[in-house]
Amino acid sequence: MVPAEEEGHLSETPLVLPFQRDGEWVLAKVAEKSELTPNDPDGTSTVCLALEAAVHPSGDAPLRYAAGDHLMVMAENAPALVATLLKRMGLDSSTLVTFPRGFSANGANGGGGGGGGGGGGDASHPKLGRSLSGRLSGASAGAPSPLTGKPRAVSLEALLLRSVDLVRPCSAAALKLLADRATDEDDRTQLSMVDLVATKATVLELLMSAKSVSLSVAELLACLAQMKPRYYSISSSPNAKGGSAGRATITVGVVDAISPTGRKHRGVASNYLKKRSVGDLVWVRTKSVGLSFRPPPPNSPAIMVCAGTGLAPFVGFLEDMAAGAAGGSGTSHLFFGCRRPERHLHRERLEGYVSDGTLAALHVAYSRTGERIYVQELIKREAKTLWPLLQGKARVYVCGDAARMAPDVKRALKAVCSSAGGLTEQKASAYIDQLCAVGPNQRYFEDVWASGA
Repeated sequence: MVPAEEEGHLSETPLVLPFQRDGEWVLAKVAEKSELTPNDPDGTSTVCLALEAAVHPSGDAPLRYAAGDHLMVMAENAPALVATLLKRMGLDSSTLVTFPRGFSANGANGGGGGGGGGGGGDASHPKLGRSLSGRLSGASAGAPSPLTGKPRAVSLEALLLRSVDLVRPCSAAALKLLADRATDEDDRTQLSMVDLVATKATVLELLMSAKSVSLSVAELLACLAQMKPRYYSISSSPNAKGGSAGRATITVGVVDAISPTGRKHRGVASNYLKKRSVGDLVWVRTKSVGLSFRPPPPNSPAIMVCAGTGLAPFVGFLEDMAAGAAGGSGTSHLFFGCRRPERHLHRERLEGYVSDGTLAALHVAYSRTGERIYVQELIKREAKTLWPLLQGKARVYVCGDAARMAPDVKRALKAVCSSAGGLTEQKASAYIDQLCAVGPNQRYFEDVWASGA
């Protein structure tokens, strides 16, 4: 990899990443956007975006999905972070780079100096070299010009915006390279003592703290993690009144927190989506959940349990129920948890589903105000109501944190089996485990994720 100026004058080629050639990805337009928690005293933000298929490489391709499916979003880094990294590398936003044929980041191409110079990586770091070569394989930057046969140049700024993740924690291999490239003994010592698990330090953060580290462009890109799509549960149904298979809604909790090192941590995708305006374009792809997390069939009530943005798929479920496209209308219960009333997402819509009879009941737990209660405690309180539903054809759906909420909900339902059903602890556990067993008789479904992911 070399800066374009070393190749002579080359015009810039627009960056086309491999996923853009995948026929499943759609360039969608933001049709609507709203802030769901404008009055939260903690200042947290949750945004709701409605996206419509706009432009696609193979022509018009509407967003096809069903209630319960996911929407994959390919985000971009914050321009301010990219500008900071370019400045730290001694480069500016007009820097162009090329990827010659046969490019490898493990030193096979040789050459290149430090800072923003050219050259490959280093033979002592083959893992990083393989990572970079694999990630950039298929990018348009590597396609030679049909007129000159020379490699085309691509914007380094575009690569840093779109192809790498600047807020993902540094890897152990990348940390070793940074330490090897430090010319100051104090910097080398500092880097050798970094606990990546505890600090979750990013490459940019480490570069800013160890000023003597000098990297080539190839080495920098090899150190940075690949930008990966983020998954969001779709909070709409194509069967809803006025709905369309070409429009999908997502409910996004914006990640804005303090890292273990005291750094302001802003989630890449959530902040990218928060800053989109109506009319902006976003690369998205729908992801089917198969048969594992779907609205209930006819004559089957639903017991839906969630917290925060885990509510998202159930909005789609309720739209299906209200439209007569799913079972559960009039017999289903929704248990929703959040910290305080100001974070009660889609409140008017949910209360409307109670008023029109779509929901039998809405149970809300506020964990930071008044009684300070959680959804699992509400489940136990409703044992006499839920036990007959469990004995019948009711399906249980849980969406939220895999580490704490999901296990707590399962324990609460086992308690329901004991208190209202009279089952022993052992039999109650076996009863719920049977509902969870994958197969045609499964009636317990989870859509959960790791905390802090």
